[in-house]
Amino acid sequence: MDTEQFTPAQLSFFSIYSPPLGPTDETFGDQVVFYYSRSARDGRTKAKATADEERLSENEKLRQIGLAQGMAGFARNFSDGEPIEAVETEKSRILMHELEKDWWVLASIDLTRLPSSNKDREFEYSSREVSPAPLLLQQVLTAYRVFTLHHGPSLSDMYVKLPRDKFSALLDRFWTRFCRNWDVLLHGNPAIDIFGGLKLAAGGELGYGVGEEDWGSGDREVLEDLVHRTEGLVDLLVHRFGEAAPPEDDYANDDPSQITLHDARQGLPWLGCGNEPQAPDGLIFSGVGAITRSSVRDISTWVRDIYAYGEHAYGVKDNPHRQRRKRRRRIPPPIVSAVEASLDRASASADSRAPNQPQPSSEQTSSWNLGSSDKWVKYLTFGLASGGKRSDSPKRPDGPRPMNALQRQRQRENNGHFLVGYHGDLDRKPAENNDDNDSDTTINDSEIPEAERNTLRTVKVELAEKSESQNDDMDSRDSFVNRDVSSRLRVLVYVHRPFVYVFLFEQRTPSLSITGFYRELHKHLRPLHKSLLNSTSTQKVAQRIAAAHTSPPEPLSINPLNPPYAPPRNSPVFDLVYDPVNLTCHTSLPNIPEPGQVMPYEGSIGTTSSGRDAPPQWTRLEALNVHSHILFTLEHSSRHSNETERTSKTSRHWWVVWLRIPQPGENDGKHPRPEHCRTAFLVRKARDHVVEVQRSRGLGGAKGMASRVSSGMYNLVGARAGGVETEDGNEGKGWGSAAALAGGIGIDARKYVENLLSLNR
Repeated sequence: MDTEQFTPAQLSFFSIYSPPLGPTDETFGDQVVFYYSRSARDGRTKAKATADEERLSENEKLRQIGLAQGMAGFARNFSDGEPIEAVETEKSRILMHELEKDWWVLASIDLTRLPSSNKDREFEYSSREVSPAPLLLQQVLTAYRVFTLHHGPSLSDMYVKLPRDKFSALLDRFWTRFCRNWDVLLHGNPAIDIFGGLKLAAGGELGYGVGEEDWGSGDREVLEDLVHRTEGLVDLLVHRFGEAAPPEDDYANDDPSQITLHDARQGLPWLGCGNEPQAPDGLIFSGVGAITRSSVRDISTWVRDIYAYGEHAYGVKDNPHRQRRKRRRRIPPPIVSAVEASLDRASASADSRAPNQPQPSSEQTSSWNLGSSDKWVKYLTFGLASGGKRSDSPKRPDGPRPMNALQRQRQRENNGHFLVGYHGDLDRKPAENNDDNDSDTTINDSEIPEAERNTLRTVKVELAEKSESQNDDMDSRDSFVNRDVSSRLRVLVYVHRPFVYVFLFEQRTPSLSITGFYRELHKHLRPLHKSLLNSTSTQKVAQRIAAAHTSPPEPLSINPLNPPYAPPRNSPVFDLVYDPVNLTCHTSLPNIPEPGQVMPYEGSIGTTSSGRDAPPQWTRLEALNVHSHILFTLEHSSRHSNETERTSKTSRHWWVVWLRIPQPGENDGKHPRPEHCRTAFLVRKARDHVVEVQRSRGLGGAKGMASRVSSGMYNLVGARAGGVETEDGNEGKGWGSAAALAGGIGIDARKYVENLLSLNR
């Protein structure tokens, strides 16, 4: 296929506008406060646009805004007044959504262009692997929440407080970056992204109280005590991404031929490599309840960007509130025609005088020039010019070597450092801080100067009311609505692989200007690191569940001639649970592999986020099939509020079970409100497909109980508080009758999910 004819789906244009800003035809252009166009960007990179081209671009922008408003108004007449949010055409997918009152976003996605098999048409367009409209809108809303986290509670508030040019500059700085990096194809974990919730880690949050010491209840007490005892500290969040750092000896390999792809990835830094968070990654400590759950979700989304982009994430290295410097006017280029004419006249006059003047000899010319120049140099330098010449020595390369820079960054990540906050050496003794000459560190005999600076960053969050923060009643969901007055807090980001700590301080805390305070925080968190690794390790969680003897019993077969059904070990159950009240989302469903990604060896189990232990047969096609089916099921269930359960089978032999589970206080016989119900998915490879594959390999049918670890370490029946452990499984108690389990996914889905909800606190 010709690469010039194949064009993947990408953003065409993106706009933010407000109709009240331009109510008349003359002021219609004032509605647009931000506009991004891929064609205009490509044109600016090739050559400077002329005045006519800029005028045509402005007319095209206004035409697109007017057309979108017309389509929205026309479609509202046929949708009972409900606003339309997506329009599908042959070549594009258009999105329209009201971010807040009178502030709209408009985006157009060009579908994938392929060479047409029809001779009448040169190209054809395909929406395959393109994210559906609800997912694209959710990605825009997620970016909007990150924008308001840094700049203010709403666009209306910012527009009133700031001049128009500064307001447009803020929008341009954030949304231009978003448009350039927006991947409109299915990637990562779309089943999680569609909810826009607070992603929890594999083991959920840290445990509570007595009996959950193995789940980190002691670590929770230490973190809560740190918040209460630190002056000015409002709240603290802790996330986990990836695995702990391997020993430094694992990075060294003298034989390049023996370096594998996994070894090469292990040699890269932990942060800023563009890695997508995996299924086991997420939040492990959501704080002490000082801020609302919606603010916790927004900060968690920003932390995910920090994990992917490192210091280049928005609001980390560059101050989002700093105004851009205006470009200075340069000296205008000379007029070419005037310069050429002057040069011609000078050449002609020189040629006319040349025959009348004798030419000096070369020896006289050289002696006169050299003698006069040498004398003047000696006079001006007092005879020191000849002795001050440097020898031609090779120049030292600018900056450290790449390998030394990578090693230095890995060392900082493994030892712990502040990504936002104090950037000096945290392990140096305070007595040595007075000597400015000792501010350099030495790594592999190469001196790298380290700036002793303190970055100041703030975020806008909603403070929760104390009376409602600990209320477990259903009315506590009102505290998650943005009705409290937002407050601007000082934020510090401390990273120690694989954890990211986010500290929220009062803005005028005096200790934040003291260097020793950051060293004390670093000293306080270092002993906690090993304990957190043990309590949140995915392998440890799997071992604890296996030791609890909580595997589902084998149901009796309906047909006595057939042996009882036993799920094979290489057919794990993947789960996804979303709680709209707590805004928490937990999953064991793996991400979509990247194109060309090397798949792991067959027979491994998906228990880690390193990518080496992904489940067997989880190829890109399998992942796209499962995630697309989940997105379709969610869209279908949103239109049928009375439906509570759905079981389906994909075209690639995967069982997908969707459940709508009411909140604990709404099981009173009445029909629960769908917007408050928890949503759950269970995914498993179909039994007939697994048995067929096993027979083709000569393995026969699997016998015995299902592996507890192969189920993604989430068979939490009785493993934590709230679980119910059964011993008489042969009678079908606790997991449903044999008739209910013999077909389909093979387990009682509702009981299975109810025992997973202990992770969603």
